[in-house]
Amino acid sequence: MSGEQKDEFFKPVGEIVEETNQSSNNIKQDPENPNVLYYTEPKEGESPVTTIESLCMQCQNPHGKTNLLMTTIPHFKKIIIMSFECDKCGFKNNEIQTGNDLEVKGVDFTLDIRHLLDSDNSVKDLADFMNRQIVKSAYGVVSFHFIPSSSNDEVVQFEIPKGKAQLSTTEGLMMDTILDLHALQHLRKYQNIEAYEKIDDLIHCVYAMISKNNDGKLEEIVDGQEQKLHESIDFNEEKVTKYSDSISEIKVNIKDPSGNSFLEYKPFEEGSNIHYSKKDYFRSDEDNFHLGLITEDQLAEKKVLNQVVDKYLPILDDKKTKTAADEKMVDEFVNDIETFVATCPSCLSDGCITNMKPLNIPHFKQVLIMSTKCDSCGYKSNEVKTGGGISQYGKRTILTITAETIEEDLKRDLLKSETCKLFIPQIHLDIQEGTLGGRFTTLEGILKQVHDELYERVFQESYDSMDENTKQNWLNFFKNLTDVMNCKLPEGCEKLEVMLIDPLANSYLQNIYAPDEDPMIEYQSFKRSRRENEDLGILELLKQEGLSEGEEDERDVDEE
Repeated sequence: MSGEQKDEFFKPVGEIVEETNQSSNNIKQDPENPNVLYYTEPKEGESPVTTIESLCMQCQNPHGKTNLLMTTIPHFKKIIIMSFECDKCGFKNNEIQTGNDLEVKGVDFTLDIRHLLDSDNSVKDLADFMNRQIVKSAYGVVSFHFIPSSSNDEVVQFEIPKGKAQLSTTEGLMMDTILDLHALQHLRKYQNIEAYEKIDDLIHCVYAMISKNNDGKLEEIVDGQEQKLHESIDFNEEKVTKYSDSISEIKVNIKDPSGNSFLEYKPFEEGSNIHYSKKDYFRSDEDNFHLGLITEDQLAEKKVLNQVVDKYLPILDDKKTKTAADEKMVDEFVNDIETFVATCPSCLSDGCITNMKPLNIPHFKQVLIMSTKCDSCGYKSNEVKTGGGISQYGKRTILTITAETIEEDLKRDLLKSETCKLFIPQIHLDIQEGTLGGRFTTLEGILKQVHDELYERVFQESYDSMDENTKQNWLNFFKNLTDVMNCKLPEGCEKLEVMLIDPLANSYLQNIYAPDEDPMIEYQSFKRSRRENEDLGILELLKQEGLSEGEEDERDVDEE
């Protein structure tokens, strides 16, 4: 277990409340009337909230009050919650700021709920989807896509640009958006009727999903914000019903080059149609410029350099002809470690060393193992990339583990590519593509990494805002995961199934009986769906070659 070091300034809200109650009791009893209780302001140093005088941006009153609370929140790290109020004009505002440094990589979260119209679990799934916690930093961009069941209907989508940092839920961001959009609808109606109609459709589509999550009670959704929502907007019930009956999928995406945004993860539940993925990526030069890591002149220099490389590198490659010496050099390259110097993605120094070595995995293919280390800032990373062309079919690998074989099975070598999903349904483990990146380890190693990444970083038993049901699901999940790591099957399980699903067939699980067949491993080939081809960036290639763009859903090759 890799716990993070405690911080005396940034503590969970529950811990702050408990310490405040222990240090001072501000609820006093009236000595003349014991039945009367009254509240007294805490003395200086007793309150966890810091109050400072600030200038009001509305009326220029220099005596406005800003309250600051430094805390940690579930599934995230350190944040500063700020609330401003002006006693003179009544202006109020609140926002959050991250208390963390910029992460080495940017993050790209995707939460997708499907089969809203034909699933038995759609009501439960929609409630879970709407209540997922979201932290949007000032650099994060959030986009929503509402996809109808019919391909003839238009996809409704909107984007929340970078700017104000927010702590909310999926439903909360949707409500804030339609309130903000509706504020200027009365002007658009006369100035730009086309924009007015499109935004009106968007407002009704989003509201339809909110009301569907609350049993269609348009006037009594949730206390407070939704009442204001219904009072300020005159909804057309026919439009609301139309979108409620046609939207079959909702997708929310958060992309943040600073790495300080978050989308809540919950343990996988069997039968759920919610798909979660997190991908880390290296920032582009434009991202570094917007984050203030490089200057405008440095950005211009990098653009010129990239243009030169893009122009002349392909020409040099085309002029090369393979000779016997070249073939010998390739063989030496496979056997040796290649070292090159690049820019560090963390501190942007030019002395970051990357070691790369090709490795031939028996009965599989060649892979590239890369290790990066920066002596300036101490940044380290390692990753595995698979070589070769694009496979015609995807590959599904299913390993069956029993009580007799679990100890040997945990020692099997495992190559998980960036495009691979890993499932163990019996313990509700669901690792989506992109999560953890490319890894070459053992089955036990990947389970340990999952445990270390989730425990403390995503889950802590001390988090007070987590509901009891979710907390119990987490505890059961970690207990079952720990049992498997200790070579024990979870209680009530006769076997485990480890499933690797890779649409590019670039993942590998060791066959300990090679070259004979492994009786505990089943291999299945499947045709990629059109969505997978599009996500993998090969849809245009298929169109150019005149090949099939993919199935509506994954389809096993054996079915044809």
